Amino acid sequence: MMLFCCAAHAQTEKAPAAIVAGIPANYDEALVGTYTLPDPLVLANGKPVRDAKTWTEKRRPEIVRLFEDNEYGRSPGRPAGMIFDMFDRERPRSTARRSASR
Repeated sequence: MMLFCCAAHAQTEKAPAAIVAGIPANYDEALVGTYTLPDPLVLANGKPVRDAKTWTEKRRPEIVRLFEDNEYGRSPGRPAGMIFDMFDRERPRSTARRSASR
């Protein structure tokens, strides 16, 4: 009986705020619009992927580019004037390796 009471109490928490930091937030899946994921075995130009070579050379890079653009972003290259000074390299007895730079 005690377990049932605790479970019922946990279910009655207040719903999260609809606006967080001035940005509307949706926590209700019923309010989410419909979306169909694109077929992973169709190239961006509409042609089907029929073999491993097409997948490796064309479709996989397209999907990676989509993730870079929409999910992860691209990291900027190293600035031209940036250099590294390795001032402390120590190899302890273990297999770990430690190095320090500025």
